[in-house]
Amino acid sequence: MTTVHPEWYWDVARQLGDLSTKLEQKLRELDGNLDISRSAGVHSTAGTGWAAAYSQSAADIFELASLSAIAAGNFAKMVHTAGANHAEAENKNAPEKSQIPIPPPPQVTSLQYSLHPTRLCNGGLGDIPGRWHLIDGRHKKAWADCDTGKIEHASQLFGKFSGEFKDVKLNLPGNPDEPEDVPMIRSAVGRFLNAVDDVSAFSGYLGSACHEVADKSHIEREQIKQVLFYCEMTINTWKITRAAPPLRWFVKKMIDAYIEELKDRAGRDVDTLLTELDGFVDGAVQQTGGSMAGATGDVQLWLAPFLGRYARQGYPATGRNLFDNIRAGRDGELRAGLDPNAPKRAVFVNGRTRIPDRIDDVNRQVTEVKNTNDTQGSAQQIHDESDWAAQNGYTMTLVVDNRTQLAPDTQQLVNEGRVTVIREELDDNLPKGQSPTPFIPKPNWGPPASNKDPRGSTGVPVP
Repeated sequence: MTTVHPEWYWDVARQLGDLSTKLEQKLRELDGNLDISRSAGVHSTAGTGWAAAYSQSAADIFELASLSAIAAGNFAKMVHTAGANHAEAENKNAPEKSQIPIPPPPQVTSLQYSLHPTRLCNGGLGDIPGRWHLIDGRHKKAWADCDTGKIEHASQLFGKFSGEFKDVKLNLPGNPDEPEDVPMIRSAVGRFLNAVDDVSAFSGYLGSACHEVADKSHIEREQIKQVLFYCEMTINTWKITRAAPPLRWFVKKMIDAYIEELKDRAGRDVDTLLTELDGFVDGAVQQTGGSMAGATGDVQLWLAPFLGRYARQGYPATGRNLFDNIRAGRDGELRAGLDPNAPKRAVFVNGRTRIPDRIDDVNRQVTEVKNTNDTQGSAQQIHDESDWAAQNGYTMTLVVDNRTQLAPDTQQLVNEGRVTVIREELDDNLPKGQSPTPFIPKPNWGPPASNKDPRGSTGVPVP
C-alpha cells in the first residue's frame, strides 16, 4: 500500500527554495564586490584577449547561476504543489481524521531573467613606466597596463563563489511504499544539481585563470621595469665616462653608438617579455574556453524542464514585426544591465551622428547592445562607434544575443581587438503564442534526439 508523506515534499521544496534564494543572493554579492573595471589592459594580445575571455566566461557563469536559481524556484513550487495535492487528497478521503495543514509555498528567487556582471574589464591603467621613453621607437608591443590587483581580487571572489556551491546535496530521505512521483523527484533533483555543480566548476576555472593572469602579468611587468632600470643605470654610467675630459672624440662616438645599442637591446627584451606574456595569458584563456558551450549544454539538457523553455538557444527569431523588434531591443538593453530609459549621448564620427547605448566616461567605455539575428544592418554603426572610441581613448563592448551572427566587418573589428563581444541571453526567443511551461522530468527525459547542436533546441520542451 502506498504511503504518502506530504511533509517530505514540502521539506524538499523548502530546500530547493533556499538554494534558489542563495544562488541569487551570492550572485548579487559577487557582482557587488567584483570591481574589475579597466583591469584587462589594452595591450595586444594579452590584454584584449583576456578582456574577451574574462567577459564571456563571467557572463556565462552569471547566466548559468541565474538560470539555476530560476529553475530551482520553479522546481520548488512544483514539488510544493505535489505535496499540497497529496495532502488535499488525504484530507478529502478521510474528513473524519485530523486535517493536514498545508504550508505556504517556499520563498524563491525574485529573478525573472539572468543577472550579468555590472562592471566591464575593458581598458587599462595607462600606467606607462617612468623609463619607457628609453625605448621609444624601439619596441613593437604596447606596455601591459593591466591592473593585477583587481584581477587577483576577482580570482579570490570567483574562488569563494565556487566554494559556496561545491558538492551541494539535498536531504531526500527514503520512505517505504513511496508514491511513484517521489523517485521521479529524486531523479530530477540529481539532474538539477548537475547544473549547480557546473556553476561551481566554471567559477573555479575562471578564478584559477584570473590568478594565473594576475600572477604572470605582475611578474612580466616587474621584469620589464627591471630591464628599463638597468638600461638607464648602464647608460648613465657610460654618460659619466663620456664626460671625462681626456676622452677622444672617436671614443665618445663609440660610447654614443653603444648607448643606442643598449636602448635597442632593451626594446627587444621588452618585446620578448610581452610576447611571453601573450603566451601565458593565452594559456589561462584556455581554462575559460569551455564555459560558453558548457553553460549552454547545462541549460538545454539539465535545466530546460524546470525553466519550461530551452534557454540560450541559437536559432534566429522569426515572425516579428517592427514593434516586436523595438520591444526586443529595449528588453535586450535591460537584460544586459542598461537602462533603456536613461538619456543617451550622441557623438559625431566619420561624418555621421551615432548614439551608443551607453558611454561610460568614468571608465572610458562605450557599450552597444544588439538583440538581433545578425549585425549586418548595424555594421556601419558599430564600426563608427568603435572608431569614435579609439579616437577618444575609450574601449568598445558589443553585447549580443546567443543567436546573433556577426557581420564580416564586425568580426574583423573583433579580430583586431577593437571590439569586445559578449554573448548573453538577451531574448527568450519563444515562438509567438508560447510561454514557459515548467515540469518535473522523468528520469529518462532529454531534448529531442535529432539535435546534434545544443543550440538547436527551441521553444518549450515537452515532458
